[in-house]
Amino acid sequence: LFTWNAGAQIDYETRRFYAAFKSDYYSSSAFSNRIDTLQLGVAPYKHDYATLATWFVVQARNYTGEIYDGTELAFLLRLFKRGVWIEAGPTTDGKVQAMLMVNF
Repeated sequence: LFTWNAGAQIDYETRRFYAAFKSDYYSSSAFSNRIDTLQLGVAPYKHDYATLATWFVVQARNYTGEIYDGTELAFLLRLFKRGVWIEAGPTTDGKVQAMLMVNF
C-alpha cells in the first residue's frame, strides 16, 4: 500500500515562548486523512542549546478523514537538550501522548 504525505509548518520561538501551526495530509487508495496541529508553549526559564530546556505545551489537534474524525486537546511536558527531544502528557480524553525525536 503506497501512501503519500504533504505538509507544512510555521512556528515562532524565543527562549521563553513557542507557537506553531502544522498541517499534514495523508492519502492512499485505502484512506485519506488530515491532521492540523496548534501548539503554544512557555518555558519557565531561559535555556541554551547545550542546557536542558523545559517547556509546558498546550496542543490542539483536529483530525479529518477516514482514520479518525475529531479534535484532541493535550497538555505536554517537553524536555530537550542538544539534539534529543522528548515530550509526553495526557489528552483531555485521558490518553497518554508521547514523542521522542533525535536529530543528527
